[in-house]
Amino acid sequence: MKHLLSILGFLNSAYFVLPSIQTSARSINTLSHTSSCKIYSKHGSKVHQHKMSLLSSHSYTIDGLRITEHQCQVPLVHPTINYPLSVQKLNHFPETITLFAREIQLDSMSNSRESISDLNIVLYLNGGPGYESPLPVSASSGTMLGELLKLYDRVVYFDQRGTGKSDGISVDSLVSLGNEMEQMQYLLYFRADSIIEDAEILRTLIYGSTKKWTVLGQSFGGFCVVTYLSKYQNSLKNALITGGIPPIPQSNTSQHPSRSVYEQLLPKVVRQMNRFYHKFPEDEQILTRIGEELDTREYFTPAGNQLTFELFQTIGLRYLGSAHGFTALHFLLQRAFESDERLSFYFLSQIDTMIPFAMNPLYALLHEACYADGYGKTEWAAERAKKQNPLFESKERRYLCAEQVFPHHFENIKQLKAVRKAADLLARYEEWTKLYDVETLNHNTVPVVAFTYVNDLYVDFELSMKSADLIQGIQLLISNEFTHGAVRDAASVIIPKMHAVLYRTQDAPPLEAL
Repeated sequence: MKHLLSILGFLNSAYFVLPSIQTSARSINTLSHTSSCKIYSKHGSKVHQHKMSLLSSHSYTIDGLRITEHQCQVPLVHPTINYPLSVQKLNHFPETITLFAREIQLDSMSNSRESISDLNIVLYLNGGPGYESPLPVSASSGTMLGELLKLYDRVVYFDQRGTGKSDGISVDSLVSLGNEMEQMQYLLYFRADSIIEDAEILRTLIYGSTKKWTVLGQSFGGFCVVTYLSKYQNSLKNALITGGIPPIPQSNTSQHPSRSVYEQLLPKVVRQMNRFYHKFPEDEQILTRIGEELDTREYFTPAGNQLTFELFQTIGLRYLGSAHGFTALHFLLQRAFESDERLSFYFLSQIDTMIPFAMNPLYALLHEACYADGYGKTEWAAERAKKQNPLFESKERRYLCAEQVFPHHFENIKQLKAVRKAADLLARYEEWTKLYDVETLNHNTVPVVAFTYVNDLYVDFELSMKSADLIQGIQLLISNEFTHGAVRDAASVIIPKMHAVLYRTQDAPPLEAL
């Protein structure tokens, strides 16, 4: 593995600003005017110009935190991304969209530093795709935010395009854009490459073009970090990844990486279900009864979703790969049936809360697309891998799934039916933009620390290790104890450990097993 940092390389693509926007490090209450600048994006020999604006910044204090909320304007279609000629922005698509970010600091430290150049800043890129950033409800010791504020002057939570308080995407907003072809095309602008272009504009507008920050990416956010490393190393001070080294296509394989992902992960889901049955053997009979009930009687959840056993399998997404998930699933199953042997209203209501796709449709629509790196069709890769494993169709011993999206989600989830055709078009689309630059990663100069989990059901460990070998200087922490969301569930361990590795002497061993 390439564990030694290489000589500083030259990046071929960059944002720069004329003039540079500088804002005070001291929090402000309100910007009564619109700060704007012309941002020139250079890609190869071409230079593009577009006007970007910091629309507003508003600060307030709550529970010992000083929070500044920023809204800025960015292009819907970034000119730095090499879309194929077949993709042309339609006239009725907006020219720009609005992004939202929260800049968080301890109120007790809000006046401690005057210069932006002195600030230590971390941008958190959360998992998904299609999820907004976490809310800063607590910065107590042991929480992710609390641990980060021990180490950084500013923590930036960023609602990725299409989510949260950024211009969001709902099923209704997609349908309003036009037919399924227009919906599909619009969704092409909401992948990791666009998210990183957005982050660069956000960094430039708030802190200035020369200020570097650290990025921390969890799960899909880690995929975004590797895209960032592929494009804008000169903007990064450090890069941290938790459970999110993406599967980067290898030149010696013809199989689409999405197919490889699910062929690797689904057998691990089977093993995890077997562990669950070993811990709670009485629950095997309950799951069998649930399967028989759903196979013979029609059920709808309170949200109007048709609860087939296939859809019920989806709850493994929440339970099988998370801390305390087995115990939570056990207690849910205890309340599965009413006294008349029908599935209980409580149980059906809980199923709605366990299936996130209606609230966050981008998660369902772009999940397989996040594995597409200029590399052909995804073609419902999870569905094809599942059909190759007969255990998921077994009626003798019932198995749940994990983080997989299937065509039936767009048939049985009421809110997703209207975008079923767009989802099919995405599955058949093949002219994907490149997300990773292997040559640039081979000559990476940014300090990178990644925490990876052997039993991860969301991001495959073996494929992550192959990708890590492509990133010069990466330092790995490997654990068979923690689960995929450990940066949240065990932040007081994960975050200090990663930074201890980040700042230790260069002659320390680069690969560490926990």
